[in-house]
Amino acid sequence: MKLRALIAILALSTTSCFVSTKSVEVPIRDEVTMTFIALGMAGSDPQLVDFCQELSDAESGDIDKVVHVSVENIYWRLVDNRGPASAQVTANVTIQRVGGESAVLVPDTTFVLSDADTVFAPAHLDPAGLALLLEGMNEYVDYYNSGKVGPCPSLNYLFTWSMTATPFVDFTWEAKVKFTIVALTKVDVPDLFGS
Repeated sequence: MKLRALIAILALSTTSCFVSTKSVEVPIRDEVTMTFIALGMAGSDPQLVDFCQELSDAESGDIDKVVHVSVENIYWRLVDNRGPASAQVTANVTIQRVGGESAVLVPDTTFVLSDADTVFAPAHLDPAGLALLLEGMNEYVDYYNSGKVGPCPSLNYLFTWSMTATPFVDFTWEAKVKFTIVALTKVDVPDLFGS
């Protein structure tokens, strides 16, 4: 009986030497997709995104701290062309933090619809628009790390696709914002050296 108790105590003490809890960084990738309609020879189409909701949906409850949020890129693609394939289009995307400033996110880009890809391709970004988007995401980091005290900061962003075309066009376009949350979480790992 005493021998069994001793073996149990040794087993417990040995097991605890081989496992320790460490904080590790984990990337959490997610994306937001917006659909824009282009109709006519000029026009614009706004889409509203609540990044407080998007970031909250992306992160799991198992993280202890958000280190930072980064934007991988903006991607866009042609979904469906219902007009002439030979039409030439010049398009851009602006971003506005609702109630605040605005900036160009994707500068003027000119293409012929027949050359437009239906697979997402990276768009050229304007640093001012990217900085405006990251400004809000950094506020979310501070909010999360404060224990989510009070309401989430207003991170409503209006993305506006604007275009001019020759001749008359009718097509659907998509843009995608890919972002990564880098977070700290605790995991149990083998600790063979008892450090």
